[in-house]
Amino acid sequence: MSDRQTTAMIERSEFELSTFELSTFNKKVMSRFKESHIETWKACKNLKNKQKAFERLYNEHCGEIYIYFRKSYKLDRDTANDLMQDGFISLIEKIDRLPEEVQNVRNYLIGFFKNILRNQKKKAKTHKRIEEEISTRQNVLDFESPDQSILIEEIKKRINNIPNPLHRKVLNLTIEGYSNIDISKELGCDVGKV
Repeated sequence: MSDRQTTAMIERSEFELSTFELSTFNKKVMSRFKESHIETWKACKNLKNKQKAFERLYNEHCGEIYIYFRKSYKLDRDTANDLMQDGFISLIEKIDRLPEEVQNVRNYLIGFFKNILRNQKKKAKTHKRIEEEISTRQNVLDFESPDQSILIEEIKKRINNIPNPLHRKVLNLTIEGYSNIDISKELGCDVGKV
């Protein structure tokens, strides 16, 4: 396919291109852009042109990465926007630790953003677990009445009379509202042994 044919394909407003035409078009266009992407990447590492290079890198890749993650990971708009923001901020912060050269900037950025997404999901799980734990402990405190506190003190006295120190610790943590998972972490044993 000649350059003239490629240009004609770009100018077409029809979206009914065959698979062969699309793949040929993508190969030609991507090979042209690949060199400019690598130059942009190298410019990001250069202290003199960093800001302009990052703007160019952002403009060249943000939309494509956004669409990739929206479609591939079924992200909603807010999550995808957060990912773009966190990812490019992280990229700026870590630029000195990133490789000097990359062969495929797009693939490198997708991998980089996958790690950001993975970290976001881990943080979300941790926040959810902490919120649930706080809610559980708050509920335990909310339901304590004067009669309950007397009952709890009596139970604690009886627990302290148990000869096995491990059993005492498990029961005391249970009364304090710890879950079996939290107790196993506290004691350094498997959940099944709690």
